[in-house]
This record gives sequence, C-alpha cells and structure tokens, in this order.
Amino acid sequence: MSTKEEADVKPQGDVGAEESTRRLRTHTEKMKQVYDAKVQSHADKLKGFSDLIDSHINASATTPNEHQKLEEIKNVIRAEFENYEEEMKELCEYLERENTSTSIDELETQNNQYQTISIKVNRTLDKLEQIMDLLQKDNQSVHGGSTSSSSSKTSKYSERKAEATKVKLKWAEEATAIKRKQSQLEYEERIRIANVEREKAELEAQLALIKIKEEKETLEAEDKVLQDDNQTPQLDPNAPPFQSQNYLGSLNYQPQHVQGSFGFQPQPIQVQPMHYAHSNGMLPQYTTGIIPNYDAFNVSTFLLKKDLVPQRMSKFDDDPSSYMVWKGTFRNVVAEVGANSFEQLDLLLRWLGPQSARQATSIRRANPNDANIALRKIWERLDERYGAPELIDATLRERLQNFPRITLPKDKQRLYELVDILAEVQSIKSDTRYAAMLSYYDTSSGVNPILAKFPPHIQNKWMDRAVRYKDTNRVTFPPFTDLSKFVGLVGQSDIFSKCPTKNARVPDQMSDKNFPTEKKMYRDR
Repeated sequence: MSTKEEADVKPQGDVGAEESTRRLRTHTEKMKQVYDAKVQSHADKLKGFSDLIDSHINASATTPNEHQKLEEIKNVIRAEFENYEEEMKELCEYLERENTSTSIDELETQNNQYQTISIKVNRTLDKLEQIMDLLQKDNQSVHGGSTSSSSSKTSKYSERKAEATKVKLKWAEEATAIKRKQSQLEYEERIRIANVEREKAELEAQLALIKIKEEKETLEAEDKVLQDDNQTPQLDPNAPPFQSQNYLGSLNYQPQHVQGSFGFQPQPIQVQPMHYAHSNGMLPQYTTGIIPNYDAFNVSTFLLKKDLVPQRMSKFDDDPSSYMVWKGTFRNVVAEVGANSFEQLDLLLRWLGPQSARQATSIRRANPNDANIALRKIWERLDERYGAPELIDATLRERLQNFPRITLPKDKQRLYELVDILAEVQSIKSDTRYAAMLSYYDTSSGVNPILAKFPPHIQNKWMDRAVRYKDTNRVTFPPFTDLSKFVGLVGQSDIFSKCPTKNARVPDQMSDKNFPTEKKMYRDR
C-alpha cells in the first residue's frame, strides 16, 4: 500500500465551482506544438513508471513466501508508485494551467489511468501485507492478536482510500461536464457575433447602394430639368390674331450675356416674318442657334473631382521635413480639379496646419481684392518658413545625427529606414534650389557621420569601394549617389551582415586621422 496521503496527488478533475467557470483558452499553432511535446514527454515517463510497476506486480506473484523478500518487493512497488504519482501530479497541474478543451479531455484520461493503476497497486500491496501477516502469524503465534489488529487496520485504510477515489472521480466527471458546457456556450457566442458582423456588413452595402441610386436619380432629374428649359416654345395655331402678334412680338429680343458654369454662350434668336393662315398679317419666323444639351457626364465629373480633394489631401503638420511632399501633392490635386485662385486660397486655409494657416490668413486679409497676389505671397511665405534650404538642411542633419547605430543583422529593419532617409537626401539634393546647400554630402564631412552608424567591417567595405571609385574615375571623393547605392546593397548581401573577423581592428569614425594613407580621399573638396 502507498504511504502517500490521498491529498498529495491532486488531479485536474478535482476542481471547484470557481475553477470550472474559468474561461477556456485556445492554442495557437505554435502553442499547440509546445503543448503536444510537453504532454507527450510526461506521458512517456508515466508509461515507463507504469511498465515498471506492472513488472514488479507480476514478479510479486512468483516471489517465494519469505518475509524479507516480500518486504523488498513491496518497498520497490511502493517506491515506483510514488515516482508515478509525482509525475502524474506535474502533468495534472500543467493540464490545469492550460485550461483548453484538449487539456480537459487529456486530464480526464489521465485521471482514469491513475485510478486504474492506483487500484492495482493497492490490491497488490494489500495482498502482500496479508501474506506477510500470515507468515508472521505462523512464525510467531504469540503475536496473533497484534497481527489480526494490523490486518484490520490495513483493510479499513484500503476501504477509506477506495471511497476517496470514488468521490474524486465523481467530482472530476461533474467538472468536465461543466467545462464542456462552458466551451459550447463560448462557441455559440462566437457564432452569434459572426452573424451580427455579417448583418452589419450587409446593411452597410445596402446603404452604399442606396447612396449610389440617389446620386443617379438626382443627376437624371437635373438633366431632365435642363433639357426641358432648352426646348423651343410652340405657338398655338388657334390663338386669336392679337394674342399671336403680342406673343411673337415678345420673341424679338437679344439675350443678355450669361456665363454658365458649363462654359457655353447661348446663341441669339433670329426672327423673320412669315404668313400665318389664321392671322391677318405676316408673322415672324424665328430660328435659333444650336444650344448644347447639359450632359450628365459633366455633372458626374464635377462630383468626382469634388470628392478627389478630401481623399488625396492631408493636413500639413507644420513640419519642414514633410513640406515638400505636401506641397507637391496639393499642387497636383488643385491642377486636376482645375481650381481657380479663390478656390486655391480656400483649400490652402483648410489644409494648412495651425501655425501656417494663421500666417496664410493674415496674408489673405491683407489682399482681399486680388486672389492671385495673395496666393503668390502665401506660397512665398510658406517656402521661406518651411522650405528654405537652410531649414531643410538642418532638418536632414538632425535626422541623420539622431539616427541610432546599426548592428547587423538584427537591425536590418532600421537599415531600411536609413536607406529611405538617404534616398530623401538624394531627391532633395537633385533640386537646383538645394544643390549648393547639400553639396557637402559629396565630401567626407557629410559622409563620415553616416558611416559612423555602421559596424567597423561595413566601414572597411565602404573604404575599399571608395578607393576603387577614386582610382577608376580620377575624382577626389565618390559622389553621394554611390554611398546611397552602397547602403542599399548592405541589406541585400550576406557578406555585409556578418563580420569577417572577430579581432579586426577598425576605427569607429571614418576620419582623416584614422586612415592616413587615404587622407586625401576623405578631405573636403
């Protein structure tokens, strides 16, 4: 019989009501692999202990009825069972922590196996105890009363342990049922949420369709009204002569000049006299010029261009580093929609940032009658405040100076960020307004702080490349474009990601004093 108390081993099945109400977890694919490996490891150990216990139990059946040998086999079985219980305890605690539907099923399986082996071991130990008691009774008849008392205590302990096992099994079954019900409720909740999301998506699609139909019918109604307005008026042949004369006389007019929003001029009506059968004189005959119909396509194009501005424009953040990109986008959009000067002013005041908008508003108020002058002065102020070469240069230098050092290969993502900054420098440098200010990037003064961000072996690679470029092209220093290409190649080749030698002595800063033999190459032009 095992010497460990029943409370020492607490399988997962013995859980209270508060444990059963815990929310079930769901394993990811990686967590599932870790879970399976750990459960398999415990299961293999339990299988080994179980096989040893079965082997010793089978051996006990053929053990001679000698008190000492029976005592030895009993101790061996008890020790192996204790090892089995310890391993089972670890597995049950792990399954309880995982708290998934799979771990609950596995826990129930392990509980059943534990109960089976526990009953088998207890029966074997009880049998060995009885045999040893009989041997002791035969050898020492004087202690018969004591032996009987010991056997009675052993029997009561076995009954008590069996009852405890039944109670634990009962609670384990109830806990498993509750957790299964909880899992079913969670599954139904997920289904309900999915149905709600699907219905919401359908309603949104219906609203979008209704909006499209509304716009279509609105355009058709406007087109119909415009076509009705362009129809030629007809005379009633049965009208009295004086009414016809008055009506036709009213048609002798020259229409005033009207500039429509669709860009055409109405043609004047020409009136010529003609004989009308039901009147007493000649009636004028009129002909009209061809008046173009309003096309619904023009209206839809206008609406599309109207929606183009908020979709492509973004509000300026008053940051000099983003000014050039924002300015280019703004000018492209206003050119596509064909906005005039007044409309461009309104768009500027709407999409500028807080500080820039205040300056633009002041300039607009100072030029209320001339939108062209106001627009030109606003752009001059913005170029001076956010697009000045000195300001752009200072911004780029600050970004490069604050950029952290790169350790390859773990900082490969950061390397791509540096490549983007260098590409931005190259793009701005190609502009004639900034070429002179940023020309120092073609010298060692502009290149060395950038190279200092790289490991020493990358700096050595650049030095070799620069020497070859200088010798091949007969120049004092490689251009900035060559540095940009080199940095772009660093992330693409494994040879740059691994330091070739651990003991290579390379300076941290690429300066003239660190490379005396190549001093001229790193000297400013």
